[in-house]
Amino acid sequence: MKKNAEILEGAVDMHVHAMPDFHPRMLDELEILNDAKEYGMRAIVSKSHYCLNADRMSLINSMVEGIECFGGVVLNPPVGGLNPSAVESAIRYGGKEIWMPSFYTKAHLENFPAFKGVVKGPSEGITLLENGQLKTEVNEILDLIAQANVILGTSHCSEDEIFVLVREALDHGVKKIIITHPYCPVPNLSVDKQAELASLGAYLELCLYSAMPISGKVTAAGFAESIKSVGPERVVLATDFGQPFHPTPAEGMRIFCHNLMAVGIEKRDIEIMIKENPSYLLDL
Repeated sequence: MKKNAEILEGAVDMHVHAMPDFHPRMLDELEILNDAKEYGMRAIVSKSHYCLNADRMSLINSMVEGIECFGGVVLNPPVGGLNPSAVESAIRYGGKEIWMPSFYTKAHLENFPAFKGVVKGPSEGITLLENGQLKTEVNEILDLIAQANVILGTSHCSEDEIFVLVREALDHGVKKIIITHPYCPVPNLSVDKQAELASLGAYLELCLYSAMPISGKVTAAGFAESIKSVGPERVVLATDFGQPFHPTPAEGMRIFCHNLMAVGIEKRDIEIMIKENPSYLLDL
């Protein structure tokens, strides 16, 4: 066990990035797992912007004992965008989270143009809505997610899209919904909006990346405000790490937990957000 890492015994990081990728990454998933194992962690969830990654998890997990890695699919152009077939494949391979598009959404292109996808996509960006309603293929995707009881991740959708998506997902029977990094430039949700989504039954995924110098959108005190607003029962903590200019995801999670405790979040609440909530979401 790493020094001062006792809080991470049995913890899960719900959002990391690994090699191979088209953006610089520090470690591959085997290296991330081995590092996280030294911190006593239980699992990680790996998000890939350019490919379905659920299929390789059984191989990765066979190579490291005592910790698990989970994947899924991000519905970006390289997998066909809003493609029910990609969702079905990810689920059948054992994927645990289906993310809406990331760098390729219309909202991302409008609000975070400095960081774009490097594989060709529609110049106007991807939207979930048509005349204010979810597109037919999104409804098909929600049915697949509900049937498999896996996680719906809102990824880089706009605030308006997220609210329509969450309400419709609940109507489709989706039980596990994560609001991806609400403090990032997309979706950049206020605490009031975060609380409204949590009241509908969604979980907030608070990511340390949002507080790092490259983003600088929030402080530990800001994260604490979100946690106190919705309650730890509706929050999961994650790093969104994997970039070479950040610590390893496991070290980032250790820092994140200690910074939150330093601003008044109780250890018991931390445990709920990094252990109990992820365990429910991932069926651990």
